[in-house]
Amino acid sequence: MIHVNHRCQGKLMVVALCFALFLALPSEVRAQTLYGSIVGNVKDASDAAIVGATVQILNKGTNETRQTTTNEAGVYSLATVQTGTYEVTVSMAGFKKYTESQVNVTLNTLTRCET
Repeated sequence: MIHVNHRCQGKLMVVALCFALFLALPSEVRAQTLYGSIVGNVKDASDAAIVGATVQILNKGTNETRQTTTNEAGVYSLATVQTGTYEVTVSMAGFKKYTESQVNVTLNTLTRCET
């Protein structure tokens, strides 16, 4: 038989209670994240995909930037983006720079920004 002293027994009860409360939460609450995402396709005037274009996002509230490049299908994706209003700039040598200045990102949302 295992003997548990009274101090440990109380702590075990608290841990067990917290775990039981966590399991009682709806799965939607447990699965929520604190971020959104920005995704899009970059195409030229003839609707052809632009490969290797640089996509930069600027959080207008914090001035933080992130960037990525488009893949072989002209698609880009920036995950785990903090909520806020962003400026999205797409650039590529030989093409005119494109900027969209009011891209709103909200929690658990995929925001599309097509160019």
